[in-house]
Amino acid sequence: LYQLLYQVPAHWQVKRYVLGNPVTVAPPRVISIEKTPQVLQVMQRYTTEKLLGTKLSPTALNTYLDCRLRFYFRHVAQVYEPERVQEEVDHAVFGTIVHACLELLYAQYMKRKGSTTIEQTDFEHLRKALPNAVNQAFKDHYNIAPDKAMTFEGRNVIAREVVQDMAQKVLDIDAQTAPFDILGLELGGKAKRLPIALNDAAGTQVLIEGSIDRVDQTLADGVIRVLDYKTGQDKKHFTTLEALFDRQDPERNKAAMQTFLYALMYSRLYDQGQTEAPIQAGLFNVKELYLPDFDPMLRQKEEGQGARGKTNRVNNVRPMLPAFEQALQKLLQEIWNPAQPFDQTDKPEKCHRCPYNGICHRG
Repeated sequence: LYQLLYQVPAHWQVKRYVLGNPVTVAPPRVISIEKTPQVLQVMQRYTTEKLLGTKLSPTALNTYLDCRLRFYFRHVAQVYEPERVQEEVDHAVFGTIVHACLELLYAQYMKRKGSTTIEQTDFEHLRKALPNAVNQAFKDHYNIAPDKAMTFEGRNVIAREVVQDMAQKVLDIDAQTAPFDILGLELGGKAKRLPIALNDAAGTQVLIEGSIDRVDQTLADGVIRVLDYKTGQDKKHFTTLEALFDRQDPERNKAAMQTFLYALMYSRLYDQGQTEAPIQAGLFNVKELYLPDFDPMLRQKEEGQGARGKTNRVNNVRPMLPAFEQALQKLLQEIWNPAQPFDQTDKPEKCHRCPYNGICHRG
């Protein structure tokens, strides 16, 4: 074009036009889903034992507290994230394999021993069996046939060593607690669902489903321990039971809420008031697992002047479970309240890693 402008005869009249397409960024739409009769009808999947393919899990409840709309997309409309086949271990897969390894290790050993009691002398055998349990956990995750060898390549070589090292550390800590009886591994799931009444006119009961990593009972003092393995940045400290359900609390402890819920499930579905043994709720969180004074049990922060971050070990959650169940019931009543729509969170920082931020345009 510039060449033409310089070469055209001088008497030609050249007119110039500036053409453009104005671009404006539209503000993100406010999305709010009303609980119409059709939506409430869909939500009945969480109130009947007949639909075993659905579940309302502790993770789902934490999702609702983070963002009501995200809960709607995932657990009501069932707009699922696309599944990705990963050749290498990411953070979520790493946690899954650690869980599977520890379950396999103890389950297989108890079967060989013919007893659920784990004593000090058992840990020498458990440590020898650990490498095979790690390999089996990886093979199960990647659906490798039992008669085929698992080949570790790339970052999976490092991941295998980390999984084995973490499982070894759990064994070291368990050895300090032995002897203990393992009351269950991966308890719950579809076999056991916790009903929570909404106290509405229809007599609705919401069914909570969860899988408890491990429940054991120490033989020295008879304490029942409800334990959850965590491979993220989860903490064991919380302030109050109400704070576990406070979506405005920036330090709301999701892991503690989940572990309390597991303790409630065990008390209601398995213990069923047959014993008054203390129940402790704990997290084997990798962030603190290697500390010399590691203690898996939840700790409650002191309140008031002079507390300054002091915490107290929760040695028995049993007396706290009725109040926790009331707070849980209040949350479920909100979820089923027709006047409360599924709206977006008012904390945009929660949108950055949300799989649905492409819909809301808030990520």
